[in-house]
Amino acid sequence: MDSIKDIIPQVVEKIIRQRAGEQGALEQAWQDVLAKQGLKHVKLVGPRDGSLLVSVDSPARLYHLRTRKAAILRQLREKAPEIKDIIFKVGEQK
Repeated sequence: MDSIKDIIPQVVEKIIRQRAGEQGALEQAWQDVLAKQGLKHVKLVGPRDGSLLVSVDSPARLYHLRTRKAAILRQLREKAPEIKDIIFKVGEQK
């Protein structure tokens, strides 16, 4: 039988790989939904409690995305059904 000190790192590594795969799939779905010119103005923060957090570079872009939120969410849910809402916030883009 393996000791707990050998099992814990394996479990943690598996969880990290699984979350990285989920994040990659979510980012790909986001890129497929949003127009290419819009991608440089937003940054995915990540999923939280069924919502997708998105950082936006300006209040004008925030307004534009909020007006299109229903359509964006509908398209995104086709690829990532676990997402129930999108939360846009103005923040720094890197």
